[in-house]
Amino acid sequence: MKNKLLKRAAVAALALAVMIVTGCQAIAGLDLNAVLKNAVKVTSGESKSSLELQLRLNEEALAEYDEDEADLYRLLSHVKLTIDHAAVEDESNMSVEGKVTLSDLNIPFKLRLSETAMVLELEGVTTPIVFDLSDEAIGSMFDIETDSGNGISAEQERTLTEVGRQIMDFVSGYAIDNLPNPSNLTAAPVVETVGGSPVSMMKLQFTMDGPSIWEWAKTYVNALIDDREGLTNAVGSILKLLEENPVFWEALGEINPFEGDVLDAPTSDEMAEEAVEEIITLLESAREEMEWTESEDEEFLNELLNESLVLKADVYVDAKLDIRKQAWELNYELGEALNDEYYESVVTGFTVKSSSEQWNVNGTVTAADPVVTEDSLSILDMELMEGYEALHYVDEDSDLYELLKNRLHITRQTYNAFADDYYNPPIIMPGYVTVVAVRDVAEAFGATVSYNSLTRQVSVYDELTDTRIIMQIGSDKVKVNGVDEVWPYPVMTIDSVTYVPARKLAEALGADIEWNTVYEDWKELTIARE
Repeated sequence: MKNKLLKRAAVAALALAVMIVTGCQAIAGLDLNAVLKNAVKVTSGESKSSLELQLRLNEEALAEYDEDEADLYRLLSHVKLTIDHAAVEDESNMSVEGKVTLSDLNIPFKLRLSETAMVLELEGVTTPIVFDLSDEAIGSMFDIETDSGNGISAEQERTLTEVGRQIMDFVSGYAIDNLPNPSNLTAAPVVETVGGSPVSMMKLQFTMDGPSIWEWAKTYVNALIDDREGLTNAVGSILKLLEENPVFWEALGEINPFEGDVLDAPTSDEMAEEAVEEIITLLESAREEMEWTESEDEEFLNELLNESLVLKADVYVDAKLDIRKQAWELNYELGEALNDEYYESVVTGFTVKSSSEQWNVNGTVTAADPVVTEDSLSILDMELMEGYEALHYVDEDSDLYELLKNRLHITRQTYNAFADDYYNPPIIMPGYVTVVAVRDVAEAFGATVSYNSLTRQVSVYDELTDTRIIMQIGSDKVKVNGVDEVWPYPVMTIDSVTYVPARKLAEALGADIEWNTVYEDWKELTIARE
């Protein structure tokens, strides 16, 4: 079990490193290995950045969708996250100010993070939103028993942090050292403004299209496989580090595999060799899959990674080999790769843009502390709210209200069921009166249902409309907010489930009702309100 834990950790760390896409060999006297290794060692700093997604839509395909779905595509066709200022004090403390843009809507925000709490302030929300990060809260959320008296000490926590950094160093050393340069990577000295001040830097620039990205990936996988010595050193160094720091196993609550006398237990070298073999096997499988794709599915590969897929990057590095500024852009036209005779993609292409600059790298930074007030709203409480309840905390004149109410329709409540459902299906009675399970509909609308077994009386209370419905099993006489009504069918139980006339229940709750034909004789009942 412990061997598997070590191997899985090594594989996961390697998978993260593989995601880095830039060169590693020296160019114009700049040690790119050191640049990338410095990038993963940044623990504090200040920055600003943006991330933008633009979708190109096929209006003819979009016309086949209903109005709400089409509007959602258009809303998400331009999304941008802007970080005006981020202050990272350390691994646990940071503060961020920025805004989220969706089409024509802008939602400014402030985020504060510490070891014990995350506080989010959204423009338009009348109270801060709090996520409790304390050990007790996290343990309760994931049903984990916690005992503060037996927690790890501050010294042990610092040791764990340092162990984590060293593991990243070992993994990134192997992963980064084998990264090939893009074929057209160039470097030139420039002076750029970062954080309001001019900085002399080296500008790295490259462009890659789909076919060259594929070739780059193949070269990288081959380099990783060929560097068995580098992988062995990395895995061996990680195992030695874990052996020298038993606090790692104490924090995990696991038995230290390096301690105690266990019959036929593998040595550290044997464990390292086994982990290396497994990683090499995974890499070789990836290479075989790529080779199979080239030989057996070349047409799809050429459609997917075509020349319209273009990645552009500008990376600025200072004299300390810290990345201070970046600009990335990815453009892609989907072509026919995702279409067939039955489906035409709504998205025809997309552009992703990312830019950032950072200063005070690994310097002394003080992040704004999260402030939890008495009126703060717990994110766990919000999860239990109906949409209309959440909107009570949002200013009606804000863009956030427009987004939630009119674009995302969070106040829309819907009950859907098919006539052939196994569980509590709607039933069409003689006279074409549809009856439904009252509890299913009520709970879909956030209403509460109570039952008095002595009087056989069923009561439904709907907070949104302040409506109370009182009915009795076996009777067609119903009170709605104290007003007597006669419904077309008596309240009945079927397989111990209480059923009532669907249309009258919908009317009492202020909802619309309709049957829709989904396919041939397959019909769906919808009861909805907003």
